[in-house]
Formats: sequence, structure tokens, C-alpha cells
Amino acid sequence: MVATSVNEKRDGKRAIHDEKGKKYTRVFLVVLDTVETDGAITARQAAGVPRRGDLHDTDTSARVIVVDPQQIDGSPLYWNVEVEYSTEYDSDSGGGVVAENPLDRPDEYSWGHFDRTVILDRDKNGAAITNSAGDVFDPPLEEDQSLPELTIIRNQLVYPANTAFNYMNSVNNSSLTIKGATVAPRQAKMKQFSGQQNTENGVTYFRVTYRVQFNPATWDRFVLDIGFNQLVAGVRVPILVKGEPPTLPQLLSNGVALTAAAPVGVFLSFQASKELNWSILNL
Repeated sequence: MVATSVNEKRDGKRAIHDEKGKKYTRVFLVVLDTVETDGAITARQAAGVPRRGDLHDTDTSARVIVVDPQQIDGSPLYWNVEVEYSTEYDSDSGGGVVAENPLDRPDEYSWGHFDRTVILDRDKNGAAITNSAGDVFDPPLEEDQSLPELTIIRNQLVYPANTAFNYMNSVNNSSLTIKGATVAPRQAKMKQFSGQQNTENGVTYFRVTYRVQFNPATWDRFVLDIGFNQLVAGVRVPILVKGEPPTLPQLLSNGVALTAAAPVGVFLSFQASKELNWSILNL
């Protein structure tokens, strides 16, 4: 299920200014593509609907404290989503008002990093790392890497198990922006999509955790084209060096062994991770 359109309505807008501060209400019409039981969640999280904690367009002292989707009678695909802003703040905590309903609280964002060890087979310019004769190192060189990671915790009425199962270990199939970070296709991977059920103030809900890991080089796999065989007239045959099989794998290009004095290694790229449309997650 996805939202096919999101448009702000002219009617329903309100603005209140009293001794407690200022409050604003905006209403958005969200149209869904199919009828599902979790339509309220899809409408609430539709791209274009302000999120809890977002600033008001014209009054940056006000933030979203409530996002309330309401199905239009007789029209299961059409939803009015009321968005309430407030300037009231808790001076003790220095943050916004903690909504009594946990579903009305803003998402929590936390940036960090994760560490991994990778095979170092390319230099900073993308050239193969070999010895002066063009042989690969055995064992190969390794390098420790630290890459950025973003954790998002969101209160949701239900845990979207099927969506989680589908999106785990997937990468983004198109460019998107996540919390100010512009991400090119296949640079983000979903490493965690979990949910913890809680009950608070009479509301049972799930704290859903999204953990996204970023790789500026994309999550494609790049493998040095090497081996002990080559293609001759389309037939795979052993590579021979002075009539003998080599002890190390040889550099290849288009299935043929490279025989130059200082051969330049060729890398094969593989898109191993499932590519999905992440925009429906509204991260």
C-alpha cells in the first residue's frame, strides 16, 4: 500500500494564540492505492505529510505535536490527516511537549558509525593493488573501515512485519534524502527493522527501529577479475605460464589472461543486494 497523492486542503486550517502560546492546524488529503487495515499508518507516514517534530512553514517556533489520520466516511482510500503544531515547550527538559499519546511523539534520530574489515584490492583511484609484476597478493591486504550509520526509532500502532521482512538487507533503488543526508542509489542498506511492543497511557503500540548503514562506494560488490582459466574461442581452458599452470591466479580481462609486462587489473561489479523503493518508508 502506498499514497498516490498528498495535497493540503484549504479548509480546516486553524490558528490559536493565547496565554499558553500558539497552535496551528493544517489538513492534508491523502489518497491510497489499495484498501488495507493499516491505512491510517500509510496516510500518517505519506511523503508530503509533516512529521512529528517538524517546524511550521511560517512560524519556526511551532513544531508538529500531533498527526491524526481520519478516514473519510464511505471512502476507504481517502484520508484527512490533521497536523497540529504548538509553541508550548517543557522548559525543564529543553525540548518539545511530550505528547500523552505515544503515537503523537516525534521520531528519534541517532547518528553513529559501524566498523568492518574489507579486502584491500583497489587503491584510492580504483586501480588494482598488485605487486610490481602484476601478481595479486596472497593473502590479500585488509583494511579496517568506519562508515556512517543512522538509527531511527518511531512509535507505530502496528509492526509492519511483511514490510520488515521484505526490506531487511535491501538497498535504496533511487536517490533520496534521509535526515539531511543525500543518498545516491544503492548507498544505503537496511540492517535492522525491528519492533518492540509497549503499552503507555492506555495505548498499545510498537517502538520500531530502523538502522541504516551508508557506504559512499555503494553496496555493490567489486571483485578483481582473476583466475586459473581463460576463454579460448568460447571454451574454458587452463592458463599456462611457460607451459606450466601458475601458482597464483592470473589477471583477466573479458575472460582472457593479461600478458602485458605490467597488466592493469579489471574489476567485475555485482549488485548483490535487493533494490527497493525506500520512499514509502518515509525515513
